[in-house]
Amino acid sequence: MPVLTRPLTGAIYRFRPWQDRRNKSLMECDLFTPFKGERPAPAPLHVLDEGEPRTNAPEPRLLAKVFEQSTFNLLSVQKRLEAAHYDEVLFTRYQQTKIRHFHHLPSKWVQAERVAPMN
Repeated sequence: MPVLTRPLTGAIYRFRPWQDRRNKSLMECDLFTPFKGERPAPAPLHVLDEGEPRTNAPEPRLLAKVFEQSTFNLLSVQKRLEAAHYDEVLFTRYQQTKIRHFHHLPSKWVQAERVAPMN
């Protein structure tokens, strides 16, 4: 399932299938914020009821509106995917390409340093 990140906000959210149902999904949201000193305890899990707006959850604050906007058209996307009868659907080709690229860069840099050390 697609994983969406918002690096400037510290939010990572993804949609996973719900049980074995194609027409439902679980949206997970992890919020990472900087801290000083001792690591704080993990936040408690907050589960919203089906159909409950994300703006009811206090944790994401302003991001809840972004989540609502991001998921607004999911029902129509789901209906179109089911009507299209695709053999497979790729959601993250572009994102995965970027991840592979940035994973390859450090290896390339390390290899370059072994071949031609900098003075």
